[in-house]
Amino acid sequence: MKRKIKTKKPICVAGKKTNCAPASLKGSARSDKMLVIGLVIVILASAIVVGSVLHSWKGQFRGEKEGSQSANIQNLQMQINALKKEVARSKATANSPATSNTPAVQKDLATPTTSTAFEKAVNDKNFTKMEALMADRVYFVEDATDCCGDVTKKEAMKNFKLYTVSAGSFNFDQNQQVVQQMKVNLPGTFAKYMIGIADSQMVLSYHLNLQGKVDDLMLSASHTMYDLE
Repeated sequence: MKRKIKTKKPICVAGKKTNCAPASLKGSARSDKMLVIGLVIVILASAIVVGSVLHSWKGQFRGEKEGSQSANIQNLQMQINALKKEVARSKATANSPATSNTPAVQKDLATPTTSTAFEKAVNDKNFTKMEALMADRVYFVEDATDCCGDVTKKEAMKNFKLYTVSAGSFNFDQNQQVVQQMKVNLPGTFAKYMIGIADSQMVLSYHLNLQGKVDDLMLSASHTMYDLE
């Protein structure tokens, strides 16, 4: 009769490496560890995906914002350039001489501009044509006298004939030294006028209105009456 040999179960002793845990517990611990690792991997992958999506949205938003800012800057620049052109055009118009912005004279006068037609009529002593080139009301002044103020063009022509009867012809070259000195030294008086100097030193100054008509006439006995030095 055979004797049954009983195997002794390992005794768990503290501090020794003997694995005393049941097999079921060992499998459970290994399963939990794998689960934790899997969860960490899933969390990391999710974080990477979310970060990528947020970065894409941020880049898209930044691109739209930069595009909008670029469009606004371009619009502002266009407006600034348009304003600069308008200012330059206004300055050019304000600084141009009377002959540059006067409309063409009526066809029956057969002359290129009102200013040249008026100057020719003055030197030709063609008072009828001169009157035709005047506005209905003319501010007529005989310098250093009490004459005459705001008068009709007929009254202006009457006084003009009397005053210039012995004047001779007028030189209307605006580059003359005397004319330049008058405009520079006395801009408040002569800047707006076209000026003619007669052989007798008499001065004829005239101005054209927006319709190209003479609306202002000033006669001076001599340019030497002004301090031009």
